[in-house]
Amino acid sequence: MMQDVRGIDGASPAAESDPAIQPIPKRWWWTKRLVPVLAVIVIASVAARLWWGAHAEAKLQAEIDAIAARGEPLRWADLAPEPLAAEDNAAVFYRLAAQSEWRTVKPSFSSEPDPSQTDEEREILRLRGLLQDSPSVAEFCRTHPEDAAAILAREETALDLCRAASNCAGVDWGIDFTRPALEATMPAVQLRDLAELLLLASMAAHQSGDNEAAVDYFLDLVAARNACESGQLIGHLVALSIDARVSDAIREIATPVASALNSSTPAKPLQALVRELLDERATRHGLIGGFVAERSSAYDTAERFRKAVFHDRSVNPFCLIAEPAVVLDEAMMLRYYTAHVQAAGEATYPAAMATLKTSLAWYDEAEHLFSLRGRAAHLLSRILLVGSGEIFKMHFGAIAQRRLAATALAIRLYELVHGRRPAKLEALVGAYLPSVPDDPFSGNGAKIRYTLAEPPVLYSIGIDGIDNGGVLDPSDYPARYDSVDLIFPLSGARQATGLASSRSARPTTRTSSDTSPAAAEENTKPAGKAPSTEPAPEQP
Repeated sequence: MMQDVRGIDGASPAAESDPAIQPIPKRWWWTKRLVPVLAVIVIASVAARLWWGAHAEAKLQAEIDAIAARGEPLRWADLAPEPLAAEDNAAVFYRLAAQSEWRTVKPSFSSEPDPSQTDEEREILRLRGLLQDSPSVAEFCRTHPEDAAAILAREETALDLCRAASNCAGVDWGIDFTRPALEATMPAVQLRDLAELLLLASMAAHQSGDNEAAVDYFLDLVAARNACESGQLIGHLVALSIDARVSDAIREIATPVASALNSSTPAKPLQALVRELLDERATRHGLIGGFVAERSSAYDTAERFRKAVFHDRSVNPFCLIAEPAVVLDEAMMLRYYTAHVQAAGEATYPAAMATLKTSLAWYDEAEHLFSLRGRAAHLLSRILLVGSGEIFKMHFGAIAQRRLAATALAIRLYELVHGRRPAKLEALVGAYLPSVPDDPFSGNGAKIRYTLAEPPVLYSIGIDGIDNGGVLDPSDYPARYDSVDLIFPLSGARQATGLASSRSARPTTRTSSDTSPAAAEENTKPAGKAPSTEPAPEQP
């Protein structure tokens, strides 16, 4: 039996006799043990990465399947609207109306007059400055009647285009849904400016005693407001800002002292306005569609990011290791926005907040935004998630204001017929209101409140959910949804100033003789014609 005879240093006799064979020094013996350990670590790391990737993909797919099971759109391309003919597309007319010189003249920020500006451009900037500096459109009409008439004369074509747009079948802003979602834009600022113009025309007509024309302009304004609800959250926010202006203007109509309404005022146009204010379908669909669009935008952006960064063979291997973190972040964004879509479908503010609280019990905003782990694990969602607290307040505050405004108009109509305000809101049901509107800030189905005590007000209990008897917090005035109670005053002390209608020749009918985009574009011009003195034609 052969024995392995080694020397004192561990080398075999053959190694000692053969100078070409060098023994392994003792200091390198640990590598024989390290190689298996490293192999185990590499295998475990690969297995962990594969499990992490499969786990992340499974969570993302679960969110996608849940959205599909509810029949909701997810891909950005799924939001593309049905094609519309140009003559049926309100966006065509609104874009043309926004091209007037009134909105395209650039202001000069220098203290010295700009020599390149014409007298016409300087006059436009002067009128715009007066309107912007006025506390309200109604106040501008009272204090600057000649300037208001001059603005309406210049904007006659734009007003006609808005009337044509209000008669269209739908609206399509021409967003290319094959492009990245982050590139999608809509002319929100232009629509807000057009809404202010329509509000000016309505207030001018109302203060001159032409309430039928005033209501028609209001209906045009509501149509422009609904056109903002294009399925994007920014559009919904612009629509809510227009709602606030509409509610302020309704106060002018519904307040006896400041109102030009009288017993001879036709009831049908005002009843049509009441019905329009109570039609909340566009508002509700706008919030739901806005959060659906935010979810689709986040999904589209995350998928494009993954394709650009992680599916490129030349990418850094570290990125391949980190891909599951982005997938989990993507799944988290879908879950977050799905909770908001569900909350947006609730009928009241307390129900929406309860849904969010339940659905987002897992979400810690402070950890997500500020912790080291949140910054590392939620790279995309820190950029793409939208805070929703104020949005829900604004949404239900606007619904409350619309219901209060519609009820105030109904009270005014009742008062014109009976010579007094109703003792209870139930007296309005049937002839003036389909039912007493619910308070969207109440969680128990309570109606909006009404008190005849001085000063008489309609009110909602507001976001705190407590009935304070129609009290407005002076420190919050004129804030709407942050007051102690959300009130709508039924009396005022401002006197109306007569304003000759600069558009008395314009028919008040809700149709237009020629609503083709070609004719509209041909009639678009920088300045409107002078006010006509011909009597308005009778309605058919």
